[in-house]
This record gives sequence, C-alpha cells and structure tokens, in this order.
Amino acid sequence: MRQLLLIFLSSYFLTCSVGVWAVTPTEVRIDSPSVKYTHTTFQGGVPAFSNDKITISGIYPNPATTSAALEYDITGELKEAKILISNVLGSSIGEYKLTREGHKMQLDTSEFAPGIYFYTLSVDGKSIFTRKLIIRHSS
Repeated sequence: MRQLLLIFLSSYFLTCSVGVWAVTPTEVRIDSPSVKYTHTTFQGGVPAFSNDKITISGIYPNPATTSAALEYDITGELKEAKILISNVLGSSIGEYKLTREGHKMQLDTSEFAPGIYFYTLSVDGKSIFTRKLIIRHSS
C-alpha cells in the first residue's frame, strides 16, 4: 500500500512539474472577494498572488542555481506569513517567516539537491498558494 501511495504521489508531482495539472496565476477567479488586482511591480515580474493582506511575487530565477529571491508586500493585518519549502514527496525542507519590515526573502539554494521543490505561501495558518521551484546546479 505504501509503495502504491509513493508511486501515485511521484506521478502526480511529476505531472504537475510538466504543467498538466499546474495552476497558473491567471486562473485565479476574478469574482473572488479576497483577490484584488494590483499594479505593484516586482523585480521578478508581476505578482504571483495578491489579496487584501499580502502581495507576493514568484520565486526568481526559476530554475535557480545558487540562490533565489521572492519579493512581497504585507498590506493588511495578519498574524503570521511564511513560505514553506517541500520536496516532491511532501517532506518539509525549510520554513521562512515573512515580516512586515522586510520586502524580500533570499533563499540559499546551494545546499539543496538539484531537483523539483514546491513553495507554499501560508498566511495565518492557511495555505494560500503553491508553486514549483526547480533547482539546477552548474556542473
């Protein structure tokens, strides 16, 4: 049973990594009351997500080699915001708190093994969105 579950999860994440089931930021429902459009421009491009509490860019560069960055702007009241990094099997690799004073999170990817990872924005204990991060090291 465990092997069957691992095969399913591996194939699911592999499928997500090639974009078959991946959700893109443009698929966010426009009529959702918690989502707003903003003109905030980040160095990494357009925001990956924005609501009444936080606006956040995608991680860039992606694929990353030695480091990656993520920009954000906390605009509303929230108790806690953090980025969770996990591997394709769902194991937690790291947790990075986002503070109101900071506007950029730097991620040292040189210690990560090359491969596919996922980063999740968590606000007040709720997962808001998940995106893929690819890490490749120079040979």
